[in-house]
Amino acid sequence: MGMVLVTNAGERNVVAAVRSLGRKGIEVVGCEDSRVAISFFSKYCRKALVCPSPKTAPEQWLQWLLKELSERRYDMLMPMDDETVYIASKNRDLIQKYTKVPVPDFTTLMKAGNKAQTVQIAMQQGLECPKTFFIEDVGKVEQKADELGFPVVIKPRESSGSRGIVYVQRKDELVENYLRIHSKYPFPSYRAGMGNRPLPEWTAAMTPKSAD
Repeated sequence: MGMVLVTNAGERNVVAAVRSLGRKGIEVVGCEDSRVAISFFSKYCRKALVCPSPKTAPEQWLQWLLKELSERRYDMLMPMDDETVYIASKNRDLIQKYTKVPVPDFTTLMKAGNKAQTVQIAMQQGLECPKTFFIEDVGKVEQKADELGFPVVIKPRESSGSRGIVYVQRKDELVENYLRIHSKYPFPSYRAGMGNRPLPEWTAAMTPKSAD
C-alpha cells in the first residue's frame, strides 16, 4: 500500500493521521525532534525518526529531510504543521525529486496563509466581508478607533488556531491591546464589530502586518 513519512509526530492531531493511514494498510514513518513523540507509541507508526527541529533549525531540518527521502523510498511526505508546510512548499521542487508532497506552490501558500491578503482578495472579487482595517502605521490605530463600531477583533495576519486573536469591547482598550498583539504578530488587522450583538469569531478583527 505504500510508505508515508509524517512530520510533527509529537503533535496530538498527528496521531489521528498516523492511525488513519495505518488502518488503511499504509506503512507510516514518523519524525519529530524528540524521542518521546506521542505518535511514536502508536502501533501504526512502523518507524520513529528523531530529526532536527523545523521550528528552531529549519535549514538543518530540510537537509535531514532531503537525505532521508533520498535514502528511503517514500510514496509521500505529509508535512503536518505550519513550519513543515512552509518549508515543504518553499522547497517543493527539491522534495518532488524524491517523493510526492501535497502542498501548494509557495506563492499560493503565502496568499492563503496571510489573512490580510486573503480578505483583500475576497473583497476584490466582490465577496461580502466584515469591515476590516489593514494597519501599516501603529500611530494610526487610535485615529481609526472613531470609525469603528465596538466590539472589534484584533487578528494577526499570520497565525493558526486562535493565537493572537483579541476581542476589544471598548474604544479605550483598543490601542493597548493592539500594541500588545503587534509586539508578537507585527501589524495585525482589525474588523468592526456588531454593537451589542454577540460577536461571532469571524466578524471583527484588526490585522497586524507580519514580519518577514
